[in-house]
Amino acid sequence: MMASSLIIMFSLVIIIILWYGMRASYSLWWKPKKLEKQLKQQGIKGSSYKFYYGDMKEFLQAIMEALSKPMNLNHHIAPRAVPFTWKTVETYGKLSFNWNGTTPRLIIGDPEMMKDVMTEKNGHIQKPPMDSKGNHKPGRREMGMMPAFTTSSSDLIARWKKLADPTTGSCELDIWPEMETLTSDIISRTAFGSNYEEGKRLFELQNKQIALVIEAIRSIYIPEVIEECKVFYIAGQETTRSLLTFTMIVLAMHPNWQEKAREEVEQICGKNVPDFNAINRLKIMEMVFYEVLRLYPPGPELHRYTIKRTKLGNLTIPAGVILTVPLILAHHDPEYWGDDSVEFKPERFAEGVSNAPKDKLAYFPFSRGPKVCIGQSFALIEAKMALTMILQHFSFQISPSYTRAPCVVLNLAPQHGAQIILHKL
Repeated sequence: MMASSLIIMFSLVIIIILWYGMRASYSLWWKPKKLEKQLKQQGIKGSSYKFYYGDMKEFLQAIMEALSKPMNLNHHIAPRAVPFTWKTVETYGKLSFNWNGTTPRLIIGDPEMMKDVMTEKNGHIQKPPMDSKGNHKPGRREMGMMPAFTTSSSDLIARWKKLADPTTGSCELDIWPEMETLTSDIISRTAFGSNYEEGKRLFELQNKQIALVIEAIRSIYIPEVIEECKVFYIAGQETTRSLLTFTMIVLAMHPNWQEKAREEVEQICGKNVPDFNAINRLKIMEMVFYEVLRLYPPGPELHRYTIKRTKLGNLTIPAGVILTVPLILAHHDPEYWGDDSVEFKPERFAEGVSNAPKDKLAYFPFSRGPKVCIGQSFALIEAKMALTMILQHFSFQISPSYTRAPCVVLNLAPQHGAQIILHKL
């Protein structure tokens, strides 16, 4: 009896080991190879699957290499901001795939397919309020937030004036942390009212949490974690911070457009604190912001995941595939923007957003459809208010200490800060 029991127990152990071994083999080899075959059979090119790690080694190597050296003072930032996506597209084409561990990551470069991914093919496409030219129209909610925008921006101006040298009227500062202070202050005031100090403490805790998430992402990419962080952090604060920072850097690089924007501000606002109506009349500033959002989208890539078999154009995408929409590549693509696609030319948007690219679906800095950024009007009005008041009181130029190094840390950010020299007007 004892021998029989031992044989039975041993057999059960063997069966369990075999069962889990088969499951592991399926998950780590057979399933990825099956997905690879299904993608390649439809003419989609990409890297071959490597056991367990996929392309993670190459992914991290591309990021580390990009972060190790600065770039020249130009707007061709995609190879540095999204190096592995860029490399994959350069090697295999706009519709191609690589591997996030055991999961294929399909890069979608066709505008119609991008739209399908962002609207999630559910037939309920939500669009932000727009005028006849496709420009975003702020609503009453943003009007109600104007006092917070004004107060926080005024505090920023007052603080910068105190930093200026009494003799020269100039100072050098890193505007990246300055814009963090501004945007967190605005959201704290709008969310917490007179008790906005409580909001500031909340943002301090969020910053610590984000730092931990960033460390995790550097070791392995988890789409679900990134999307959750965007909801509570990027949408509320980091979008405007990134937009304002890169707008000031770009206007410092292009002083002619800085002066055009300032002249418009002087004509419409004078030295008065701008109100809601004045902000909406700043067409040159609006063109500048749209062009900065094209060249420097705060979220350079969007990620989705197929939970069941999905049709995209003439393709059938199996369940279990990450879909990546590379906004920044579409925004920089000569096919949609011409041979000067990586040049700063706000006049592209003189006739509105819809008429700027050759394909109107090729511009979507705030995403599109059900997942569109709900804070886009908030971000634009906030940025317009701040920049208007900055232009009223300062001119600015690139500092010699500025190192050109855009990178992605949940959102687009200057790796080594954004140093500029302010001059009081």
